[in-house]
Amino acid sequence: MTSEIICESDPKRGNETLQEKISRLHYEDKKKKEVLVELKEAEVYASYTFKPSINKNSKTLVDDQR
Repeated sequence: MTSEIICESDPKRGNETLQEKISRLHYEDKKKKEVLVELKEAEVYASYTFKPSINKNSKTLVDDQR
């Protein structure tokens, strides 16, 4: 049942070779996961609005180190 649903959602997966399956699982699915993680991180971190105030002396020290 599950494999039928997968094949219906993406017909080319039912006929893929072993090499194509390895490629999909290793590269394509990995890349999709990375993109989803990046989007989720951006969404979560966008809710954090804290921006510390840095005094003039500290800012000068940091600028001098650059």
